[in-house]
Amino acid sequence: MRSTTDTRLGTHAAAFGSLGAGLIHFAVTPAHWTEWPPLGAAFGALAVFQTLWALAAFLAPTSRWLLLALPVNLAAIGGWAVSRVWGMPFGPATGVPEGVAIADIVATLLAVFVAVTVAWAWIPRTQYAAVRLGWYRGSLAAVAAVVAVLVGPAVLTGAAGHEHAEGEEHGGAGSHDDGHDDTEPHEDATPHDEVTIDPSPTPSQPADPSSAPTTQDGAGDDHDEVPHSH
Repeated sequence: MRSTTDTRLGTHAAAFGSLGAGLIHFAVTPAHWTEWPPLGAAFGALAVFQTLWALAAFLAPTSRWLLLALPVNLAAIGGWAVSRVWGMPFGPATGVPEGVAIADIVATLLAVFVAVTVAWAWIPRTQYAAVRLGWYRGSLAAVAAVVAVLVGPAVLTGAAGHEHAEGEEHGGAGSHDDGHDDTEPHEDATPHDEVTIDPSPTPSQPADPSSAPTTQDGAGDDHDEVPHSH
């Protein structure tokens, strides 16, 4: 029965992972380009590299050029971690950590899978394990199925828009609303501005002195006039 080596199996499995990551990065490139053209160009270049690397891994699985997957994918993983923890050190969102979305999580997991598999496949060894052709095909089919299940939703959500950029916009709107909340005390003060002053005197206020003497004087005049009439 025909067989192949474990290193060839690992390289071909990594090819499926690299192809999936490249498709995701192609899907999110337009949104990143709209956000900042240099960032979109970087994502486009990464997508092209990952796709071409996958083709090269299928066609020439023993080429030493495939080791380029290690630094490139490790750089992509490091960039993702920095942007989510501290924010990018350059660009329009400098120092602002980005949110986590389905597309970038899947792409990063696939990059980790590619880096680990390539490193394992290219470890120097004196003897290579033989893998039966049936196991080889079955293993590749399982890897392809898992990659397809993960990449499908990631590509759809990534093509729909840059999710973490939308999250930042919503966050900015929330902070803007918080700024408007500062005006609530003015709204609370509105009832105080509408207090109605009762013009009638309160019991604690003295009566108008001009009215009382007038009444008394009038009564006195009437009383004085009666004797005079007699």
